Amino acid sequence: MKAKNTAYLFIRILVGINFFTHGLVRLPKINAFSNWMITTYESTFLPKVMVQIFSQTVPYIELLLGAALFLGIYTYKTTIAIGVLLTVLLFGACLLEKWDWVAFQMIYALCAYLLISRIEDNTYKII
Repeated sequence: MKAKNTAYLFIRILVGINFFTHGLVRLPKINAFSNWMITTYESTFLPKVMVQIFSQTVPYIELLLGAALFLGIYTYKTTIAIGVLLTVLLFGACLLEKWDWVAFQMIYALCAYLLISRIEDNTYKII
């Protein structure tokens, strides 16, 4: 077992747990989460229907991407999808001028960068 492969495994699992639990805790209260997002983004130019659709789907996306990353299923493609999701979330946070949210999303983006750029270290995986 090489140290870099073990390190990759841990960061992959940790980021996977993060995304998985984001989705997991939001699913039982998805309507409250959706209503919060709709209210939060009222001051932006984003159409209400678009925010509603996004807020109803993002917990499922987080859950699925987190599980896939945690398990090591199509890690490269999964991490690219996480990067796309983070891009959308970052855009929304910038529209609201929620710079603390932006800072956290940039940390997640750095983790995605690490996972993508070191994909050759992903030896402990399912697929």
